[in-house]
Order: sequence, then C-alpha cells, then structure tokens
Amino acid sequence: MLAVAERTHVCPICGTTGLPAMSRYPAYVCHGCAARARSADGRPLRFTNQGAWGGFLAAYADTDEPYPGGGRCWIDGIACIADEARFGGIVVQVSAGADGSSPPIQ
Repeated sequence: MLAVAERTHVCPICGTTGLPAMSRYPAYVCHGCAARARSADGRPLRFTNQGAWGGFLAAYADTDEPYPGGGRCWIDGIACIADEARFGGIVVQVSAGADGSSPPIQ
C-alpha cells in the first residue's frame, strides 16, 4: 500500500496551504507560482523535461529560445531554482542561499 503524503506543505511564495508534504523538496513552490518564473531581466520562463526519460530543459516562454540560466529563476522577486524531479517532472524551489544554490535534497 502506498503512503499518502500529508497535505501540510505551504507554498513559500504565495502561502497556499494544503499541498502534499515532500521531504525531498522542502521548499517547493505551488504550480501557480512556478508558472510565474522569470529570468533576471524579467522574461517569462518555461521548464520541461527533455523527453519521456527525463532531462531538463529551460526556455524563454515568449520566444521558445533556450534559456542560458539553467534552472535559476525568480518568482515575485524571490530567487528560486528549477530542476528535474527525481521521478520525472519539474520541481521549482526557493533557493537556500543568496548565491542561488538549491535547498538540500534529502
């Protein structure tokens, strides 16, 4: 039987409550906030998997050109990092440090 994640996580950007708690991603943001990810110069970003087997792609959402910043992004002025989630998909987390480093993965 699979354990159901407790819905105790709060989005660190907007405060949305009742999200599934994930110890691997303790600072993840909700989908609504992730959709507002921007580059340092304010351009909208899109993060996707490279294919069915994973991989991480970052692009400018307005032109679809590759984004050279990797997963570094800002949501409402807060530094975040996007990356491939362990079993596929994309996870965006608030950065742990001022240098844009990601929170520790447990």
